[in-house]
Amino acid sequence: ADSIVASAALSYSDLSPGAKYVSMPIIRSMDGGGILVELGHGVRGLVPATHLFDKAQTSGKSASSYRSKIRSEKFRVGNKIDVRCLQVDVEARRAILTAKKTLVQSDPDDPITNYADIEAGKVATGFISRVDKTGVTITFYNNVYGKATSRTLAEELGVEDPTTNYHVGDVVRARVVSCRDYRLDLSLNISISDHSDQDRSRKAKSGARLDPGFVLPSKCMKIVQLFDSRLRNDGVSFIPGYAVVTIKAKHLSIPENGQSIDCKIPFDQILDTYDAGAISSAQNLDKMARRVLKVGKKINQPAIVIFSGSDGSSGRAAMPIISLRPAIVKTATGIASGDDSTKITLPTPETSLYQGAIVQGYCTRLDPRYGAFVRFLNGLTGLVPKLKGGLEVALYDTVLCKISALDVTSGSRPKILLKKLNSIEDAVGGKRKNNGGDRKEVDIKVGDIVGDVRVEDVNFARATVSLLDDKYKGGRVRARIHFTMAVHPGTVRMPLKKPSDDEDDGTDAAKAKISGYHPFHNWAVGDILHHVKCVAIEIRDGTLYTELVVSRDFKSKAKADKSRKEAAISSEDGPLPIFVEESSRLAAGTAIAGVIT
Repeated sequence: ADSIVASAALSYSDLSPGAKYVSMPIIRSMDGGGILVELGHGVRGLVPATHLFDKAQTSGKSASSYRSKIRSEKFRVGNKIDVRCLQVDVEARRAILTAKKTLVQSDPDDPITNYADIEAGKVATGFISRVDKTGVTITFYNNVYGKATSRTLAEELGVEDPTTNYHVGDVVRARVVSCRDYRLDLSLNISISDHSDQDRSRKAKSGARLDPGFVLPSKCMKIVQLFDSRLRNDGVSFIPGYAVVTIKAKHLSIPENGQSIDCKIPFDQILDTYDAGAISSAQNLDKMARRVLKVGKKINQPAIVIFSGSDGSSGRAAMPIISLRPAIVKTATGIASGDDSTKITLPTPETSLYQGAIVQGYCTRLDPRYGAFVRFLNGLTGLVPKLKGGLEVALYDTVLCKISALDVTSGSRPKILLKKLNSIEDAVGGKRKNNGGDRKEVDIKVGDIVGDVRVEDVNFARATVSLLDDKYKGGRVRARIHFTMAVHPGTVRMPLKKPSDDEDDGTDAAKAKISGYHPFHNWAVGDILHHVKCVAIEIRDGTLYTELVVSRDFKSKAKADKSRKEAAISSEDGPLPIFVEESSRLAAGTAIAGVIT
């Protein structure tokens, strides 16, 4: 009778999950390694083998031998131990206990035993009941459990692989991040005590915006999650996977302190050039990316924001996208530092573009019907036509281009046709490449008189001509005269007149007509022009393209010789006309001559 009165429990209904029971006798050793403990008259509890020690058993013969020795001494039948009730089933007359020292001694007055009483910010001790690539599941008492995701572990503790750092049975301290609808989100970083800061940080992650072109310093990005590439509906092409990185607010131009922003780095934004094998399949691209991107590690190189998180038209918010492409980051760094020598633009849909601008982007798609689609900042896209070598561009490569045609009237985003450049020198007339076999290089500079030329073709906008001087024969050179470069003092000017309702000059036929006031009015194929000058040059694939100007009425050889002599004496030739391809070269107050088109 005295033993019954002194019992910790008279029935299974007296047991409470989370309750501690001191000096309970061990009455049996189980075959699976567990032990059976007497809690009262006819009330027994099972301590599984995984709940005898704080740490899960490690592999190795010596570790197993040591664990067996301790078990045989500490948990032999007849010994008394302190235990804690994990869960109880009254109807089945079954109780599961733990003898883990840390669980028995921690949280004596306020253990987690039900979801309803859990508040965010609470720190409690539990044990790991499951570990996989997605995170760690932690169980408390009365079968209440929660999860610390792999992303949270990587962001807060730098854990690359949970299965390497944690094992089933380990005792851990966890902090409650949130609890709703029987879903418990946990963090193993218990140093953060103010959960309201976490809530504000989470809001900042979803609502913050980074400007496209912003350069992020090295070591400010920590990789917290990797997502594999996904196949498209055709089963062949794929959408590149990406890494999620978190960036502390102190590295960004936003006012909130102590917060962070999540961004993603697509696997096609790691390098300037990709091997064909690496992008041949989704699996190969993922394999290459995972070799250089490790969860929990910081990225030791600068990056650039290529998408702000909003496309500016739909208003939908998304995760900002950043790129690690070294060439684009270098260009962005030069622009940000105010380097005047930087001739390359990283355009956005809001950039004031012009024909002839040098732009840098990357090939986002190849289409055999059209060519290479080149993506710039915030989703702006241009096309390198297949007839201009678009299909020779490698997928995902960083490319330097020159805008060859531009339509800004088609909508909010301009339509852009591009020409791929091998280097910046290709656009500014630098060192020439001789790809023409036996054909010789031609040396023509802006301002040179190229002598006599013959008209080979004439249309409304340009006249194609051939150079007649012997020194140009056999050379890789092509020449033309823009209609604005054929305006000379002898050209008949069109008088200004008021528009008439009877006139219909808006038709395409009227626009294309070469009238008596057009500079090419008296020009015909076979005409010889004299004393022609060079006003612009461009090197393309080893060929020198020249723009020429006719500054006098030099269809007559006699007039040309006479004017040349007079110019040598009186310098009446005046300054060389400027062939303008870029609007940035025009300033307010500049006097210009043009042709109505």
